Amino acid sequence: FTSRRTEDGLLVGDSVLTDITPLKKENDNLRFLSETIPCGFIKYTCEKQPKITYINRQMRTILRLSDAGDGAPDELDLYRDNIFLMFPMEERRRFALYLNRIYSQSSPMAGEITVLRADGTRAYLFGWVTKCVNDQGTEEFQSVCMYITKRHQEQKDKEARRYIKALSDVYDR
Repeated sequence: FTSRRTEDGLLVGDSVLTDITPLKKENDNLRFLSETIPCGFIKYTCEKQPKITYINRQMRTILRLSDAGDGAPDELDLYRDNIFLMFPMEERRRFALYLNRIYSQSSPMAGEITVLRADGTRAYLFGWVTKCVNDQGTEEFQSVCMYITKRHQEQKDKEARRYIKALSDVYDR
């Protein structure tokens, strides 16, 4: 909008209007897709101590983050300013090294990692992290995560049964 005053003192305004309905519809479709995919999706800064800039509903569910109400602080606030708090102490260094490697080599990495949920329990995720440039021209990390806690527990139980069987076989002999 621009305005100008004519010689006779009349104030005249000019404006340009654009229909952004298709753009808004496309954005809503992308948001719907992001919120309904069966994977957790998270974006965070490329700083030394990364900050979360976006997290989808599935990732909130995996981390058991509840929505705050009545002006109470959101559980996501625990992780928002320091993504490393999302990981157990023994996993933080490994995750930091992965981020450094991804940042310096500009190539994505995939693997399994343990995360701490808001309720204190652990979850096991398989995912990948990549570095990209967002719409504002800022570098950021993006992670897509699949929840594999059940599969991880089944593998652990299978290994324990195999170990117990081996021990009992040795004991029987």
